[in-house]
Amino acid sequence: MELSRHGYNHMIVWLDKNIASPECCHELKKAFATTTNPESNLQTSINEVDINNFICDDNAQRDTSFLDIPFPFKLFSDIEPCLTFLLENAGKKRIFFITSGERGEHIVPRILNDHRKIFTDNNGNIYKDSIYVFCANVAYHGQWALDYEELDCIKMENDDRMILARLTRDIANYLKSKGEQEFSNDNNSSSVELALQYFGWAKKLYEQADKVRQAYAPNSPLNPLLS
Repeated sequence: MELSRHGYNHMIVWLDKNIASPECCHELKKAFATTTNPESNLQTSINEVDINNFICDDNAQRDTSFLDIPFPFKLFSDIEPCLTFLLENAGKKRIFFITSGERGEHIVPRILNDHRKIFTDNNGNIYKDSIYVFCANVAYHGQWALDYEELDCIKMENDDRMILARLTRDIANYLKSKGEQEFSNDNNSSSVELALQYFGWAKKLYEQADKVRQAYAPNSPLNPLLS
């Protein structure tokens, strides 16, 4: 069994009017793709990102062909195709969803009011770490997000490194839980092998998240892994 290609059961979906453009944000996309990929030997620094391109580029086409990652990393510029894709994968994949504030204030309430199955486990419980809102105006977008505060599934930040560190850590937590699940199965060699692979991936991502965290002072309130 080629575990590195068959063991993943999660995906990252990113919705933003600019992020899906092939001409836009290559370094930003590479930073997120390499940091969240436990098989990557190259971590692109978030400090190299041209945020002005992220804000100003008006093109909108989905393209991740330049990213070599072993799990789905899907980019969308428009809400409806993104929502359709999320619904198609509900219950099939553990989805980690990044959205801009502009798109998020429209799609997130629709998801959490009418389509919670996108982010619920087999027992009907919503995953705590599911939605990451990347926005400049946290105070404004925080108002609509307050309606879903009790679900504890939305993280909202205006700092790209903070989003990246938390996303990477949360994926590591998920992979660790998958390893524990496999390890608790019948004591057969394939389950143990897969469990060890999950644990190895989780360890790598914890280390990746820590590298992003180190950009902040240890006791800084902005440190993304203190909360």
